[in-house]
Amino acid sequence: MTDIRKLEEISMNAWPGVYVRFYDGWVMRCAGGYTNRANSILPLYESREYLMRKINDAELFCSSRGLQTIFKMTSISLPSELDRALEGKGYVERDRAIVMTKELSGAKRDLSDLDIFTTPSREWLGSFTRLSKKAAENEYWLGRILDSIVPEAFYVILKKSEETVGCAMAVREDEYFGLFGITIGQGYRRMGYGKELTEKLLALAGREGARIAYLQVDIVNDVAIKLYSSLGFEEAYQYWYRVKV
Repeated sequence: MTDIRKLEEISMNAWPGVYVRFYDGWVMRCAGGYTNRANSILPLYESREYLMRKINDAELFCSSRGLQTIFKMTSISLPSELDRALEGKGYVERDRAIVMTKELSGAKRDLSDLDIFTTPSREWLGSFTRLSKKAAENEYWLGRILDSIVPEAFYVILKKSEETVGCAMAVREDEYFGLFGITIGQGYRRMGYGKELTEKLLALAGREGARIAYLQVDIVNDVAIKLYSSLGFEEAYQYWYRVKV
């Protein structure tokens, strides 16, 4: 239980909501609808108040901002009957994902073709929004989320012959190093660059003194899961969303 809670906490810090309300053990977040993680209710801690009232309040929090009500669920979500209660109220399960972790070995890599920024530079933002349609459509909220990150963050671009091949970001908190937004340009896919970029992020994590790397991947993304498994990542736990339809 402690490991899941820790990883959920640092994941919240790594990709925060812009508006946050803490309510009786629940963390309610919104960020203009950009990504489920930043626009969901995380029922992480002990809950004491009447459950149906809390669900109603969560719905009001989301609807007042023009958003669907989304709960991010794990096996330790509290209270324990919440998932069944949400299902009974018509919430459906969507977008199940796997959190994978890897203990870092300290292996070194040549990072000379990796541009590394400690703030989301104009070059990185331009590359990321060019490679990610969803980010391009939500550039304002992407910027607000990035500005809200408190732990140490890294924004990287992988280049080959001065051409941008892919980009990603990472956030370090204590001994943990989270990998996010690993994106390879359309014309460079199936050429091994996804693996190379991930390996170089892991080398960067070791260089910065982290001990454990983590990432999140959709359970239906077999290609990515196979890649990350080949690099030594193992499943730590799963999470899923309950969405009011």
